[in-house]
Amino acid sequence: MLDQEQRDPTPPAQRMLDIIAEIAADRRCALFRRFEIMRHWHDNGGVPFDQMISSFDGNWLHQNDWSYNCIAEALGDGIADAVVAGGFGSGAA
Repeated sequence: MLDQEQRDPTPPAQRMLDIIAEIAADRRCALFRRFEIMRHWHDNGGVPFDQMISSFDGNWLHQNDWSYNCIAEALGDGIADAVVAGGFGSGAA
């Protein structure tokens, strides 16, 4: 699984996101679009980005406990849904 978590809106960052998506598609690998979830919270739930991000290191680059928990729940739900739908390997290890 690849995590496409970049949130920088610059053209080089968008190109990086595109490359990650291409690699995931080529390898038939699940792609987790973390920032799309965060953007949904912001656009539809009215949650400000600074409420999702921690300033503990002064860089504002890391999520806080609340948003990490919500992302973990979304990722877990996605994995569970894929398993139920047969999206992950079904053979014995």
